[in-house]
Amino acid sequence: MKRIFEESKIISGFKEVIGYDRELRVYYLWLCWPHIKNVLKSVKEIRKQGKKQISILDMGCGTGRVCIGIAKRAGSNCKIYGVDLSENMLEVASKNAKQEKVEDKIVFRNADALKLEFEDNYFDIVSSSNMLHHQEDPGPLLMEMRRLVNDR
Repeated sequence: MKRIFEESKIISGFKEVIGYDRELRVYYLWLCWPHIKNVLKSVKEIRKQGKKQISILDMGCGTGRVCIGIAKRAGSNCKIYGVDLSENMLEVASKNAKQEKVEDKIVFRNADALKLEFEDNYFDIVSSSNMLHHQEDPGPLLMEMRRLVNDR
């Protein structure tokens, strides 16, 4: 199967971000829910191994819909980090998390997913639901994901 590259454009204008978030809510079950279910399955598996505190990273979190979906269902012992390049996306993500009453479970950071300032093996789960297809060369992003995930 040939990989289709979708040129990256950071959605930064506030009106664009609001429109993106509105569209994401409409297509939530199709775009977000399958990814959230997979992350929750991983949380369950990690808990079976006896781990109590679980840390999750969502790279390219946008308006936080995936982070929020995970936070609402993963239990109280999960800390979720969402990173994105767009400050306006993160502003809306923070508002969305507060509105959904999960702001205490999620930390949003403005950062380049290719150069994150976390220690190696910091996270139990590292995911990205809507970013890989924007990478002309996905190798560096995948290497950063690998560096950050604790392989136990």
